[in-house]
Amino acid sequence: MTKRFRFTKKIIESLEHDPAAKAKETEFSDQECVGLKLVVTPKGRRFYYFRYTTNKRRRGMKIGEFPALSLPEARRLAYDLRAQVDRGEDPQAARDIRRAIPTLQEFVDEHYLPHAKATKRSAKDDESRLRHRVLPTLGRLPLDAIDKRTVQQLLAKVRTTHSAATHNRVVSLLHRVFALAIEWGFLPEGSRNPVTGIKKLPEAQRTRYLNRDELKRFLVALADQPNRRAAALLAICLLTGARIGEVRRMRYADLNLDPEAPSWHIPHTNAKSGKSRTVMLSAQAVEVLKALEPVEGNLYVFAGKKEGQPMVAPQKVFENVLEEAEINDFRVHDLRHTWASYAAMSGAPMRALQATLGHHALSMTQRYSHLSDETLRETSQSVANAIATATGR
Repeated sequence: MTKRFRFTKKIIESLEHDPAAKAKETEFSDQECVGLKLVVTPKGRRFYYFRYTTNKRRRGMKIGEFPALSLPEARRLAYDLRAQVDRGEDPQAARDIRRAIPTLQEFVDEHYLPHAKATKRSAKDDESRLRHRVLPTLGRLPLDAIDKRTVQQLLAKVRTTHSAATHNRVVSLLHRVFALAIEWGFLPEGSRNPVTGIKKLPEAQRTRYLNRDELKRFLVALADQPNRRAAALLAICLLTGARIGEVRRMRYADLNLDPEAPSWHIPHTNAKSGKSRTVMLSAQAVEVLKALEPVEGNLYVFAGKKEGQPMVAPQKVFENVLEEAEINDFRVHDLRHTWASYAAMSGAPMRALQATLGHHALSMTQRYSHLSDETLRETSQSVANAIATATGR
């Protein structure tokens, strides 16, 4: 049987392995496309190959299997490979390099997350975002197959179901992942970070806080809750402006309840700044804390049901308080906004407010500056009214 002829679909379907041949497989050559081969196995499977010579070295690479890969498509791929050879390139070497590049899933699991867990307190947040927002869509793609358009398509999908803040966190995370992939040599030299140039979305800064009437109703409802430890936790959130996660992990060792200078030292947290800070405690906060009985064997002030663990966020108690107080559109984190808002309205300097809240940047704190301005405006008007009264005008 001649082994060099013009391939057609019908002929390929009729080709069989020559059992008398010494080779384990029988190879046929296409007369139309130089370098295109068809290999038939003893079991009758048919594979396209492209064979060529570069630097006096004979090389070959599998293109695909017939009939899943059609003859016209196999010829097109072979012509593309021939063009690479004519340009002095080695297609097999280029494919070997590409195969050495991990998928995003492999890079994240084997390299990025181990590094993040060793260096970042927010590694769990990174893992959650990657598992739920990124990897289901991009995980199977090699790193070098993910371009800017691919990332933008993913972000468009994220934006349809999540907030601008979530979109921006994914942008930052992916930029970091690809920056490390380039730095560690998992992408070819000179590769560009596909996230570079993708703009973040403007985030709506929520400053919902309890007005004086709502605050009164909230405190009355809070005092009625039978779960006193959970109610105390919410009260401390309101009285200190600390994040609920920080309050939940409050330890007796970090408290100084000396009546002369009561304070609470917050060790480094999962907050953006990652810095420790000290919060000055009011007399009301001290009263709430002293009313709590320590749980034997538990280091946490707000001990949870699990031995040695802090309390989980008391969402049910919080919802009961809101329902009883008839307060809508209010989250646990808004207790922090409430403290900050009243601090600003009392005239607290922005820098002092920033230090107490643990904001990394002053711009985060300045969302409350308009409240401080309103207080100054009211004060100015009060002084003007007093002068007007004194002068009879």
